Order: sequence, then C-alpha cells, then structure tokens
Amino acid sequence: MAVDVDVVRVFTRGEIGGNHLGIVADGVDRSTEQMQAIAIEVGYSETIFLADDATVRIFTPFDELPFAGHPLVGAAWWLAHHGRRVRELRPPIGPIRCGTIGDRGWIEAPLDQRVRPFSGRWPGWLPDPVRSCIVEMPIPYVIWQVASPADVAAIEPEPGDEWIYVVADAGATTRARFFVGREFEDPATGSAAVALARARSHWGEESGEVRVLQGEEIGHPSTMHLAWRELRCRVAGTVHPEPSRTV
Repeated sequence: MAVDVDVVRVFTRGEIGGNHLGIVADGVDRSTEQMQAIAIEVGYSETIFLADDATVRIFTPFDELPFAGHPLVGAAWWLAHHGRRVRELRPPIGPIRCGTIGDRGWIEAPLDQRVRPFSGRWPGWLPDPVRSCIVEMPIPYVIWQVASPADVAAIEPEPGDEWIYVVADAGATTRARFFVGREFEDPATGSAAVALARARSHWGEESGEVRVLQGEEIGHPSTMHLAWRELRCRVAGTVHPEPSRTV
C-alpha cells in the first residue's frame, strides 16, 4: 500500500541545510514492523508517525527511538501549519512540551537525566577532551568537549559503538558534531542538544543560552537555539517544507 510522507527540513540555516524529516500523519493504525519498513523506505535519519491524540513514534532506518529532538520540533511546526496547534507531543519517553513561533518550532524537555563519568579508553580519532561525561537520554550519549571549533572540524571519525556529541565553545556559539555509532554522522541533533544542556547544568552552569552550529562537514549546515534554566531546556530552530513523497 502506498504511503504519503510529508517532508520538512529541521534546524535549517536560513534557506539551506537542516535535517530531513519524514512525517506520516494519515491516521492509519500500523504495526511496529510496518512503521520500521516505511522508515527504511523513506531513508532519512528519522521518520515520525503522528496519531490524532499527539502520540508519536519515531524510527530511524535501523530502529525505534524513545526520544529525538528534530522529529519533535518538526512535528510541532508541521501540526501548527496544518491548523493543529498542540501544547505537547507524546513520544515513548513521556510528554514533551512544544510549540511554534513564526518559522521556528521548539520543544521543552526536563533536565533530569542521569549523568555519569566517561570511563575507559576513548576512540583514537577523538581529540583529548577538556571535559566529558555520559548522559542517559536514555540511550547513552557521550558529551565530549574539546578545546576549539577547529578541533571539532578536523575530526575524521572511524566506526564505533558510541553515540558521541563533540562540542567546542566560541563565545555564544557552540560548534558540534554527532557521531551515531556505526551508522552515520547526523546533521542536526536536538536530543544531543538536550544532553549538552544537561551536561553543562551538571558541570555547574545552572542556566545558559547558546547557538549550536552543526552539519557543515557533511554538507547540511544547521543551527539550533539552546537555552536552559531551572532544570529545563528549550531547543528551537527554523523548519522549511519540502515536496511530499509517496513510498
């Protein structure tokens, strides 16, 4: 059976870049296996399935995710621009507040994730860290802060098992790259931005605001606006529609 898939790019930089998202909102009740098969066919880093009650399920071409930032931001924007503004979306991890302001979508998430030290040997292709930790999202994300944006840009990754968010600060801007195990480098990762806010809160920065730049190295320049205080954070970014697809 043919499936209509709406497409947006999330966390764009002006009119370019961002992370593609497939959106299926046709009201059809599908099995996990059917949704996974559709996500494989769509081929984007994530495809989100929206139910009428704002329940959502998010799939990569490989498996289902309990939480992911760019699909939720994209879904909030898509719903608003189809006359269905919602105050929260409900992925498997639990309710997430959301909304839109103009061409930006946003989500708010609690900063109550478990944080633990990174132990053991790090991959040889990573620069020495300034500081690091693991944030349970609940998938373990390694937050790896290095000395400079140039160090981030120079990384040549090798296959591995970790999900690693490499970051470097430059004033109010943070340069970032997200390496997703053996699968790929992600162009824009809202869940990793939440993990970064959790790490910085854990390191004593109780509040803050940064512009996160990601995706240059793979040809998808992306911008996320991240702010946190009082153990909550907001991730926001522009969303642009693309032509829909049928798979």
